Amino acid sequence: MTMRFLRTSALPLLALSLIAATIPTTRAAQVAATRAESTSYTISVSGVNGKPGASRTGSAGLAAYYSKISDSSQNGYNSAYGATGAHSGEIRTFCVDLRQEMNGNPTKFDYATVSNTSASALPDAQSPEWTRDLGRVGWLVANYSAGLVGGGFGWTGSALAGLNDEQRTAALQGAITVAEYGATGFSITGGSTANNTLVKNAITALVAASLGQSTLVGFIDYSIQANGSTAGFKNQDQAFAVPGSNVAAVPEPSTFAIAGLGALAFMGYGLRRRQAPAPTA
Repeated sequence: MTMRFLRTSALPLLALSLIAATIPTTRAAQVAATRAESTSYTISVSGVNGKPGASRTGSAGLAAYYSKISDSSQNGYNSAYGATGAHSGEIRTFCVDLRQEMNGNPTKFDYATVSNTSASALPDAQSPEWTRDLGRVGWLVANYSAGLVGGGFGWTGSALAGLNDEQRTAALQGAITVAEYGATGFSITGGSTANNTLVKNAITALVAASLGQSTLVGFIDYSIQANGSTAGFKNQDQAFAVPGSNVAAVPEPSTFAIAGLGALAFMGYGLRRRQAPAPTA
């Protein structure tokens, strides 16, 4: 009876375990806050989502972003960013919100949905709606964020090797902006003509390398509407590297249990086949 159960249940349980292992973890009851360290460079983009008339009005700063994420029970809603100790507990993040501006730097804590995603057409919930390729962002973050300070870790080749830390920061943030929105054109300002060209060439190389790529990325989805006591308060959506995220999200403990049950059932099915008597002529 036991072997019959294992045999008939093996494949469905294994399939369930594989499906569960790819479900991203979402923790909606969190708060987060973000701060930015400006670089000298700004970007203007056109042809968003491949549409000639869609463009970012004005220039967006290519800053280095840092965020804190915590359960709302541990950090008071809209409390000061440094309330738990200046920059302690920060993670490096990257702006994935071209049409929202941060009010205040650093910002205050705000409710956010924090998840892992590789969505290729995530809407920005503004009008007219633009979509974002977070999988492409994830690939860029996974392959180039580790080398932002000091270089290396993918920052090689004629277009990438000669940059300093500030230029690498601007180039990666710029590439994320162009790649996620599928922009057909962009320009760089803020530095000298020569340095603007260096950053622009690096962005072009990174965008080209990311074409057709997709990797899981952490996503901080702030509410568009301002919350709390500060009038006009708002944050920009952020992305961050997920350790070991080249294939799928890190499973929750319950996922491991389901996967183990599926594997056990599959092993039982194999054992049953080995114990079956060989057919007689």
